[in-house]
Amino acid sequence: MFSHHVSARSKLPKSTNSPQHRAILCQSASTTQQQSLTEKIFTSIRDDTQQAGGAGGQTLQRLTTLRNVDASWAALRSNSRVFGLRPEFVKTTATPLPSLDYDVVVAGGTLGIFMATALAKNGLKVAVLERGPLIGRTQEWNISYKELLELVKAEVLTEDEIHRCTETMYNPGRVGFAGSCKKDILVKDILNIGVSPALLIEKTKAKFIEYGGIVMENTALSSIWVHPNGSSLMHNNSNNSSSRTTTARLTIDAMGNASPIIKQVRHGTKPDGVCIVVGSCARGFDSSSNTTGDIIYTNAPSDVELKCQMYWEAFPASLPPPSSDSTSSSTERTTYMFTYLDGSETNPSIEQLFETYFQSLPQYQAANGISNLDDLEFLRLLYGVFPTYRASPLRPSFRGILAIGDASGIQSPLSFGGFGAICRHINRLTAGITEAVDAGMLDEDSLSLLNPYNPALSGSWMMQRAMSIPGDRTTRDIDRDFINKLLAGNFAAMEELGDPVLRPFLQDIIQLKPLSQTLLKQVIDDPLFVIQIFRNVGLYPLADWLVHYIGLATFTGLALLSRRFGWYERAELLPVKQKFLVKRTIESWVYGSGLDYEL
Repeated sequence: MFSHHVSARSKLPKSTNSPQHRAILCQSASTTQQQSLTEKIFTSIRDDTQQAGGAGGQTLQRLTTLRNVDASWAALRSNSRVFGLRPEFVKTTATPLPSLDYDVVVAGGTLGIFMATALAKNGLKVAVLERGPLIGRTQEWNISYKELLELVKAEVLTEDEIHRCTETMYNPGRVGFAGSCKKDILVKDILNIGVSPALLIEKTKAKFIEYGGIVMENTALSSIWVHPNGSSLMHNNSNNSSSRTTTARLTIDAMGNASPIIKQVRHGTKPDGVCIVVGSCARGFDSSSNTTGDIIYTNAPSDVELKCQMYWEAFPASLPPPSSDSTSSSTERTTYMFTYLDGSETNPSIEQLFETYFQSLPQYQAANGISNLDDLEFLRLLYGVFPTYRASPLRPSFRGILAIGDASGIQSPLSFGGFGAICRHINRLTAGITEAVDAGMLDEDSLSLLNPYNPALSGSWMMQRAMSIPGDRTTRDIDRDFINKLLAGNFAAMEELGDPVLRPFLQDIIQLKPLSQTLLKQVIDDPLFVIQIFRNVGLYPLADWLVHYIGLATFTGLALLSRRFGWYERAELLPVKQKFLVKRTIESWVYGSGLDYEL
């Protein structure tokens, strides 16, 4: 929902490492009389890059912007509902359009360009609207190579083009938890590739245009009228202040959590879960040890005062794939600290979490040659507030309007990986959207089959709940070691069960057999800990999870039956509308059970 990226080339002033700054508690810098670490670092940066739209892509200059985002976060968690008139970004009319400009218009180009290119390759007439220049941000997107291959399968990019967009490659990735007697887990080829969004979007944009697509940059969507046979999209050009209307049979909303369409549909509903991420890319790490990453790691118990568990993710930056004729090394490293919250009023601010991040970073990265913040030259600062809702994926509310990616809620409530979700679902959605347009099945009920109930996704909510601390819990009722113990046992069980269990989970794939094996092993290994899980998670979340677990089992059985008897292939013989309905239903079973994933 709120995501920002600060580009900087700044050494922290020496005074920042003074004893009084080490004693600063995590409280909003706006209420402190002395300058905090966060204030010092944010106010010492200078903006030296071009602005880029999309998640993590807006360059900033001042601490003021951070506090403005914090004010929005405070408003989000202060009320269970935003009162007032329902926004009317989308309106309906019974008057048909005399003609249509495009088959599909994709609103939001940063991630939407990938879907737009796949649809254009399928022969549809497609346009992309982007409120700013259609360029990618500087910070890399981390992903697994297996996920990127979905773009190749969709003919969005070639393997060679993907390799050219790859800026970072490392192995292995570490998983570990504080206070655990269990050893850290090391895995290879999971989220170990850093692709350049700038290069990736540049090449995809060129391919889109080659396929006949139209890009409208610096074009902000202002409103939509839904007609019986399509939609009129009103938009403004920021360069010349001109306004115009574009019409399309189908509008795809790829504008993310902050989409005005989604704001209207959700109407201020408080999110069920939130992930706040703060981090930086900095120079000054020991190049000899800066060759591995952390997928998820903790180095401390839960923070009782802030009521949250801090998690870390880290990986080398600007470390190109090794070749036979060169030795790759880098002193640049990206580190993120993130936490899961429930949206309570007592949840910490972004600035509080940044203060914790800067205070904890030297200890966390001591093994990579960092003794204090003076050792680092900060290149970029990044932060974001990512809300998610149990009512996901979001069912279409208007004829001819379909949300994808973060806007649809299809991303995991654990990883919040919008790009990864786009890659995973691009081939399913491309086929479904193409058939929906060809068959004229663009009503809400038909489009809802493209964003169907997903028991694997819904079941992930209990995992997020288990990895967070309810905001209404008193400090004396918080078990500081519970989350680390739970996760250490969970991952130890998965590692012992092997790659078929561990690797899908690390890539946000929940499958019935691996999940059941992991739960059973944890119960056998530590039966008394199950009582603590009930106490900490609560009976209602567990009962809700059980419903989705039964759904997962049902979808798994149906998906296996459809595969056994070739139902998907037989659907090709049906009339066009029946074919669409049957194929989308079978796809919902396959993806809803995680059986789209293979090692």
